[in-house]
Amino acid sequence: MAANVSVLSPRLAERKLHLATAIGFPLIVLIGYFKSYYFSFLFDVPRVANALVHAHGIIMSGWVLYFVMQTALIRTRNVKIHMTTGLVGIALAALVIVVGLATAVDAQLVRGAAPPGENPHAFFFLPVSDMAIFAGLFAAAIYFRKRPIEHKSLMFLTAIAFVPAALFRIPVVPPEYAMLWAFGV
Repeated sequence: MAANVSVLSPRLAERKLHLATAIGFPLIVLIGYFKSYYFSFLFDVPRVANALVHAHGIIMSGWVLYFVMQTALIRTRNVKIHMTTGLVGIALAALVIVVGLATAVDAQLVRGAAPPGENPHAFFFLPVSDMAIFAGLFAAAIYFRKRPIEHKSLMFLTAIAFVPAALFRIPVVPPEYAMLWAFGV
């Protein structure tokens, strides 16, 4: 009996992975922040704390849309436009880092915000490490911009680095287990 095994070529598998990421990343972000940010006006939830949190939300949303746009440009073979708009990405990434760190300082250290049962000062490590990981991955992606496989892989990881924050906000488990759920433990 012969098995009918369909094996994707590595190139096709890679293209499918990046397409899935370009669709899945914004979808997870939309679902995760649907109730608490994007459509909070429809729900009885606490309002966004201040203008800094709004700036963070707008900049991070911009990053998600930028990631999708850049992936679409490569997928449609618009490499020249992708490279030209890469300069916008560098500026946007810098804003992601600076405003992300400022938001973490404001939320955890100034306002004492943290998930249920978490010490805000201890929790501060998480968003700071997220920003450090993102900064390192993005810097490496820029360094390897002339090497498409490395560049694409590093940009993929910049998207994955922000997924736990969105997953944490999807209420599929009780709040005390949300951190474990977000990090796939």
